[in-house]
Amino acid sequence: MKVFLLTLALLLSLPALASDRAALVIGIDGYPSAPLQNAVRDAAAVKAMLTSQLGFAEESVVYAENPGRVALFESFGQFKAKAAQARIVVLYYAGHGMESLDGRENFLLPVDAEVREAAASEAVLRATGVNLADLTRELAESSAGAKVVLMDCCRERPAARAAGGGARAGGGLATYADDRVPADTLMILAAAPAPSPATGSGTAPSPRPSSTCCPGAGGT
Repeated sequence: MKVFLLTLALLLSLPALASDRAALVIGIDGYPSAPLQNAVRDAAAVKAMLTSQLGFAEESVVYAENPGRVALFESFGQFKAKAAQARIVVLYYAGHGMESLDGRENFLLPVDAEVREAAASEAVLRATGVNLADLTRELAESSAGAKVVLMDCCRERPAARAAGGGARAGGGLATYADDRVPADTLMILAAAPAPSPATGSGTAPSPRPSSTCCPGAGGT
């Protein structure tokens, strides 16, 4: 978490009016089948830093705590409207993230997603998750401002899919080729594409680099 806060401070130190900034901050840790420890706390800390230290007006920050899939899209719609005239745009997500079976896509998991079922089934992942590439594309189409996308995800290892030989070992989040990221967007993925194996049953999340929201990890 400290790494992300420092990154935000450095990236957003450019002078701008509060009205020229917009942010969407999402924190999800209330998953019924795979709860996390600190994702909401981390999101709240990022929101506080944006408004108290980095020049974001309260009304320019959309904050979503434990949203379901519909609520997440509603928050994203509000965010796009605020980002339309902004020069500096930030999207921050803390929660479960998962890579697609083909290793090309990343999905954010809303609180009502079936986390463990998604790890076992590509169909469940695509039906209940939110495609990160779709969000960044829509945001690029909605705003001409400079964009920072920070994915502070806890890795859920798709062990059941990997066992069939379809997914690469470790799971995690896929890195995007440069031509798949909009030119005015900086994307930072805190969960590495090939994390070290988790302990336990093989389906439990493993600790992420920037924050320890995952079950069994200590606080930051």
